[in-house]
Amino acid sequence: MSQEPIILEDGDVLSVTDEYRLMRMETMFRKDQFEKQVTRQFINYSSTSETKWIREGAKCDALIMKAGKWIKGKVKFKVVLEFYPDEPLDDEAPDSPKPASSESPLDDIRQSLQQA
Repeated sequence: MSQEPIILEDGDVLSVTDEYRLMRMETMFRKDQFEKQVTRQFINYSSTSETKWIREGAKCDALIMKAGKWIKGKVKFKVVLEFYPDEPLDDEAPDSPKPASSESPLDDIRQSLQQA
């Protein structure tokens, strides 16, 4: 898996072999169908408190490193499928240089601070 993952969206379709079939699903399915099936299975085999993780979220505190502090809120369970292509997509050239980023709007502020 050398390529960057593609986060699959509703409507994207996957086709797997029987070896990788999950939860009695077909071998070809849309991402949104998979998400609904996983959610349904989780709810069917979960207690009320576990089901809240999907429907309304579980109250919690999270230590957010960017913020450097604990923040109160809710956490929800969500299914995310990442697809790792074996080859680059047609619009991606392998080992192509990334375009140079344009000037940042903060460059003027940085320059004025350096001059002060």
